Amino acid sequence: MTKEQIQKLIKDHPNAMNLVPSSHLGDLPDLVEAHAEVFVISRSECVKNYDKDGSSWLPSAVALSRLATMAGVGFYDLGNNTRKEGPHLWVGKCQAYRMGPDGKNEDGPACEKEFDADLQIEAMNLRGKPVWNEVNGKNVKSSVPYEQKELNAQLAQFLVTGRERANTGAKTRAVSQLLGQPRAFKGIFSEKGSDSDTKEFIVSRIIWNTKNKMLMEKMLDNLAGNTTKLYGPQATAQIAAPAATPAAEPGPDEPRNVTHSADEAPGDFDDSPGFDESPAADPEATAISVELNEWAQVPEERIAWRAKKILDSGQTDLRVLKPAIEIIRYLGKGGKKGSKECATALDMSPLDPLILADLAGKVRGIQVPA
Repeated sequence: MTKEQIQKLIKDHPNAMNLVPSSHLGDLPDLVEAHAEVFVISRSECVKNYDKDGSSWLPSAVALSRLATMAGVGFYDLGNNTRKEGPHLWVGKCQAYRMGPDGKNEDGPACEKEFDADLQIEAMNLRGKPVWNEVNGKNVKSSVPYEQKELNAQLAQFLVTGRERANTGAKTRAVSQLLGQPRAFKGIFSEKGSDSDTKEFIVSRIIWNTKNKMLMEKMLDNLAGNTTKLYGPQATAQIAAPAATPAAEPGPDEPRNVTHSADEAPGDFDDSPGFDESPAADPEATAISVELNEWAQVPEERIAWRAKKILDSGQTDLRVLKPAIEIIRYLGKGGKKGSKECATALDMSPLDPLILADLAGKVRGIQVPA
């Protein structure tokens, strides 16, 4: 998209929250371009957070993941993203990145989020359980002490979800800091409203400019290189050797050479037809290799490098390629269920067709949310 197209999109949605950085509206190199679109979030996709200034609405983990994808955000693999620092204390860590206007990665800070279940229970006990009473025709908020069994039940719930909360909190901070936005997105919804209320965001990301001739030729060269690795070099036409000049007939007193030439040598001779009998590339395998090359260019590194690994392996067996591309599609569209098993299967060397086929059959029936 051009700068003018992005500015028109912003003008056409005056009530949207603008998350387009000024660097995406400047003069960009010919190899990249900015792409902007409208992201819609509903109140039902948010969670309510209470603080000293009242309440604010935070996008849920699912909504934030959608927002990050549309903004071209990826995440570095930091190994063990969550560490346990106490019996009931977890610390999550996450670092996000996205392509900058110069085509290089723009790194966000490495963010951490601590979740201490014991401190959460202590805070609940100090605040008390909120209750509403009618006073002079108005609902007035007050609090009563929690019963011990209620606190025990809540502690058990915190222990079950503690690691996940630390992970989600760290990811939320990493995305928000990279996008340069407040953590809570305060004010996007009013206190009185319905779950069907929506809010628009305008987000942008930097992508490669495939209309650039030099970049397009480079992409085609990369595709040709991968295809050569997969199917071997293309057969080249053989240039016929020039016809030999016939030797002069020897005179009557000169010795006659009776040695057979290479073309006239007696014995076995080749009667094979004069055409290449090597098998042609399978069209279905070719289509899969093209799609794998497209997945190898996506910003999400864990998808891109696995797709590239399959291409670089020179794999031609459709029993491997067909289930492998199904699993790549599932992970690339945000599939979460069984993602660890899928990643492990794709990391095997060599790839096991039976394991891949079993996983492809499982993910085939899973509906991935858009």
